[in-house]
This record gives sequence, structure tokens and C-alpha cells, in this order.
Amino acid sequence: METPDRLLRCFLRIAALKSLSKAADDLAQTQSGVSKQLAALEAHIGKALFTRTGRGVALTEAGHKLQEAIEGPYRAIDYALDTIREAHGNTEGTVRLALVHTVSYYFIGDVVASFVSAHPGVNLSMMGRSSPEVVAWWKAARRIWE
Repeated sequence: METPDRLLRCFLRIAALKSLSKAADDLAQTQSGVSKQLAALEAHIGKALFTRTGRGVALTEAGHKLQEAIEGPYRAIDYALDTIREAHGNTEGTVRLALVHTVSYYFIGDVVASFVSAHPGVNLSMMGRSSPEVVAWWKAARRIWE
């Protein structure tokens, strides 16, 4: 079950970027996942929050009201959390991990559990692929970092 916080934050990213696919990229999720979160929030509220446009989405009246109601408080919450993290030196960010299928099947579960519990502020994104696909991804990513 999705938490209200996650659904509302997803809504705010869609509203800011005016696109489900851009919000999905920004949130490191699939477009399908973002669409399902939006559908769950709309079902909970009982109103459509966006209308589709030629190049994305636009807020409905209900969407505008929700955005106005939650944008300021979420900004304040994020500021408070950032201030606390900075004061205490917590690490956060995103780690993207590409694995060969065989590795992910046999032992990655324990490794991921240990990492996530030791670094709760870090978003971990994983993909399992064949060896050639992992090598190709790594080479492409390396060019970006250099």
C-alpha cells in the first residue's frame, strides 16, 4: 500500500513538471508506477487532479486546490529535514546499481538490506540485466562521469 506522503509527493512532482514521464524520470520510477500512484490518489480524493494535454498534463480545479494546500507545508517539511541532515552529517543521494541477473538472484538481497538499513537517506535504484547489457550501461555511464 502506498503511503499518503509518497502519493502526495508524486502528485507535486507531476504538477511541477507537467508530465508523468518527466516525473517518473525525476523520481527514478517507471511511468506506470507514477500513473498508478496518481490513480490511487485520485481514487482516494474522488476527483481527477489532472487533464491530459497534447504534451503532458494540466491541473484540474481540484488539482490546483490540492497543490495550493500542500506545496507550502511540504516545502517547510523538506527544509526542516535538510537542516537536520546537514547539522548531523547524514548522507543522502541516489545510488544506481547494475547487476548481472545471476548475481542478483543469489546474494544481492542481503547486501541491499544491509545497505538500506545503514543508509536510510540514500535512494537505491537497481537493474538486473545480462552481462553485455551491464557492460554497455557501465561504459555509457562512465562517459557521463568523465
